[in-house]
Amino acid sequence: MFEVSGELKTYFEQLSKMDNPVLEKNQSTSRIDESRYISRDLSWIQFNYRVLDQAKHINRSIFDRLKFLAITATNLDEFCTIRLGSLYNYIDYGKERYDYSGMREEPFRKLLLNSLRNFVIDQHEYFLFKLKPLFRDHNFTLCPYGELSPEHVKQVNEYFINTIFPMLTPMAFDSYHTFPVLKNNRLLFGVVTKVMGDGQEMNRVSFIQVPSNIPRFYEIPGEDLLRFVPVEEIIRHNIQQLFRNVEIQSVNLFRINRRARCAYGSPG
Repeated sequence: MFEVSGELKTYFEQLSKMDNPVLEKNQSTSRIDESRYISRDLSWIQFNYRVLDQAKHINRSIFDRLKFLAITATNLDEFCTIRLGSLYNYIDYGKERYDYSGMREEPFRKLLLNSLRNFVIDQHEYFLFKLKPLFRDHNFTLCPYGELSPEHVKQVNEYFINTIFPMLTPMAFDSYHTFPVLKNNRLLFGVVTKVMGDGQEMNRVSFIQVPSNIPRFYEIPGEDLLRFVPVEEIIRHNIQQLFRNVEIQSVNLFRINRRARCAYGSPG
């Protein structure tokens, strides 16, 4: 039986509690149904669902199915950068914009964000409940750091010290440092530490970018199973090496997707 971690259960519960105007018969959906035109952005989401359907073909190899799933993720990044970014340009600068469906910018923003949220839920659930349980049948698995044997932990930690550690540089943000430049679509750690400042304890935020010039997973070959350990798991469990003699309050992994610089006159 495949089980989902507590964090993922909480994640899906929070998403399911959010308003979902896509599934409600409200004024927005009625206007879309009455429109003579097809919404460019909403139709793109349906296109990405068709790409996701390619990952659901059981006659394909597990690697092809994973590839199509990865394509939906890169498509989503591009969509948020270009199309969603264009919408926010109009909203932030108070410019009027009508979608092809006839909806104004703010109602359409809510509808679009909920459509994207629904897609991400479907995307994640299919990976977790359909594809990931098949990994061991094909002699490989994604192995969290906590499930490694003592021998493998030692091997992974040596990889961190010798390869990853020299490429990591914490970038602090406090009253003495400006906010650092964080690269787009890169995995980042946000680390909150407790330090002494002005005679009292205070929290300091630091950012650590996961290097892009190392493999995304560390491979541990075995006689009957090839284990892939995510590099962010290795960094998280060794992050104290970067903050020696400093108390760490919290460590969070995130990624930034910045919008593109679009002209107002570009097609909406």
